[in-house]
Amino acid sequence: MDQKDIFARISGYCLAKPSAYEDHPWGETVFKVAPKGKIFCFCGVENPAISVKSTLEKQGVLIQHPNIEIAAYTGRYGWVTVFIRDDATLDLALDLIDESYDMIAPKNKVKA
Repeated sequence: MDQKDIFARISGYCLAKPSAYEDHPWGETVFKVAPKGKIFCFCGVENPAISVKSTLEKQGVLIQHPNIEIAAYTGRYGWVTVFIRDDATLDLALDLIDESYDMIAPKNKVKA
């Protein structure tokens, strides 16, 4: 699986969520949820990695995984970066996208 395939899978997965849309602040690809435009996933186009929101408590457990580290700049808020190196890590990344979306999206969007 190459980076373009990984990006296409993550992009499609994120955009399938209610009120989700793609944006490019700072030259980065991110996925946000309307109406407030809060980011729930940063996605590397050149590098097979994502950054997603988590809790500080869960972050401590997640970074025990060899392909997960505290996210630059936003790590102090619980964000983690997942380096996607195989199908198992991609599946984990998709699960973490779900959790991040659920934390960011308005509660009526999560139920939809």
